[in-house]
Amino acid sequence: RSPLSVGAGAVPVSPAFAFGFASLVRALNEQMPKVLTDELDLGFATDGVQVTGLLREPLLNGRPALRRALSAARGLYSQATRSGAISVQARGGGTGGDRGGADGEGAVQVSVMVPADGDILVTCTLPATVGRSQLALGVQVGLPLRLSVTSRLRLDSSSGLVTRVDISEASLNGRPLLPRTISDLLPRVAAGGAGADELEALFTGLLPWLNGGAGQRK
Repeated sequence: RSPLSVGAGAVPVSPAFAFGFASLVRALNEQMPKVLTDELDLGFATDGVQVTGLLREPLLNGRPALRRALSAARGLYSQATRSGAISVQARGGGTGGDRGGADGEGAVQVSVMVPADGDILVTCTLPATVGRSQLALGVQVGLPLRLSVTSRLRLDSSSGLVTRVDISEASLNGRPLLPRTISDLLPRVAAGGAGADELEALFTGLLPWLNGGAGQRK
């Protein structure tokens, strides 16, 4: 059980765990909003940290693999925003460039919760517009999307470092994504096999499903 768990089985919090937990919470609040533009310090995770999908299928294994995935995601995000394939809503309204807004604030909205079992739940939400194009009189149109992913962070009971990241929920405009969408895309992004054009095609291909059409393919 985690030292943060509630009930008779809870154990005292060690100084090492408290330090690791504090570092993790600080990183989640300060770094995660800019995870698509700035390198994330992975000092809060163990060397063997694992990432699993919605069906607990293994997606990434080890801190180097996670670092490569985040680096590839930053490159893909930069390419997509610079090309205009995706426009991200700045926090103050309007849209921001590849830095997520003129004020330098991160594009990702982050919510952190600590449930009774002592794990940490993190929800990251990215409001964006896909397929934005310039029309007459300066009017811009596109497909508004809101991608939201919730992950459960499993902590080492001694150090407070993250040992596993379980993706527990993933939705697009409030509708749950099929597990295969995540399990297919994330490893390809980590391997550098997904480009901005493909990402735009993926989102726009979901338009009939978002409008209550045929739905995602399994």
